[in-house]
Amino acid sequence: MTPYVLQSQTGNWNTAYNRGNHAGVGYITGYTETDSIFTASPAYGITSGNITNRTTAYSRGDHRDENYLKSYTETDPIWSAASSNYYTKTGLAAA
Repeated sequence: MTPYVLQSQTGNWNTAYNRGNHAGVGYITGYTETDSIFTASPAYGITSGNITNRTTAYSRGDHRDENYLKSYTETDPIWSAASSNYYTKTGLAAA
């Protein structure tokens, strides 16, 4: 079964393709982002290397069964005192 997006867009793609080579039409080929809201967001720091690394990690499959850190007990007395009013995962689930 062909996904709906492919079914619904095929005609548009064929129309564009039939118009020939678009290389010399004058489309934007370079752009520098100047939007202050975007440049202040975490997304602005995402590089092509980050995307490649994410894609590589994703392609390695499900990591849930790997031997990663699954629990931790905080032993720092300063953190423990400061965090006494923080929500816990259990507390949020019960809320």
